[in-house]
Amino acid sequence: MRRARTNLQLGSRQGMTLLEVLVAMTVLAIGIVGVLGAVSACLQSSTASAQYSVATLLAGRVAAELERLEALAPGELSGTFEETARDYAWTAEIASADEFGLHPVRITINWDAGTKHFYLYTQLRPHSPPAAKASDSGSFGDTSGAESLPADSSSARTTVRDARGVGQ
Repeated sequence: MRRARTNLQLGSRQGMTLLEVLVAMTVLAIGIVGVLGAVSACLQSSTASAQYSVATLLAGRVAAELERLEALAPGELSGTFEETARDYAWTAEIASADEFGLHPVRITINWDAGTKHFYLYTQLRPHSPPAAKASDSGSFGDTSGAESLPADSSSARTTVRDARGVGQ
C-alpha cells in the first residue's frame, strides 16, 4: 500500500523569502551604481580628451604663427584665441637661437581658468616674408606685440608634453 503524500512537508519551500529578495535587490543596486559610475568616468574622459585635442591643435597653430615672424626675440609672448577658442590662452617662452638659428620655444596652452595646461616644446627658425602684403596678417586675435605674419614656415624638431610632463 502506498501512503498519500501531503504538500506540507518540513523544509520544502514554494517561493523566495523577503530576505532573499532584499539581498537580490541590493546586489542589483550595487551593479547599477557601478555601471553609472563607469559611464560617468567615460564621459569625463571623453571631455578631457576633446579639450587636450583642441589644445594640441592650438599649440601647433601658435608655433606655425611664430615661425612665420621675420624674427624671434628671446622673451615671452602671450595671447588669446578670440574667435575659435575663447576659453583658451597661450604663452610662448622663446630662448636665444643656437648656432643653427633655431630658437627653443615652449608654448603653453591654458584653459579652464588656467587650471589645465598643455605644453609644446619645439625649436623654430623664423623666416623673412617673400613679399609683404597689407592684408596678410595673423589670425590670433590679441598677440601682445606679435608682428604681421607671412605665409611660409617649417619646423626643425618638436616635442609634445601634456600638463603632467609626459612626452609623446
